[in-house]
Amino acid sequence: MVDNDKKDKGKFNAEAFKHALGMVESSGGKNLDNKTSSAAGKYHFLWNLIKKEPKLKGVTKRQFMNNPDLQEGIMDDALNGGLEGYPG
Repeated sequence: MVDNDKKDKGKFNAEAFKHALGMVESSGGKNLDNKTSSAAGKYHFLWNLIKKEPKLKGVTKRQFMNNPDLQEGIMDDALNGGLEGYPG
């Protein structure tokens, strides 16, 4: 019999990773702006590096910071290798 807890230990848990990263970068989405860099949003992506992404066309940094769904979409793209300049 296979213990499912042991079976899944080696798998990457994207939700746990996103939660941990969000806590470290923005206290879970409380601090969405960095005064010393272009970092923005829950995961503090560097706005200067992501602002040309197709999903962000016509979106300002402030609009990005006020849109949790868009932030999640960009993070999901980054994790899946679909964000230019970010390894998956």
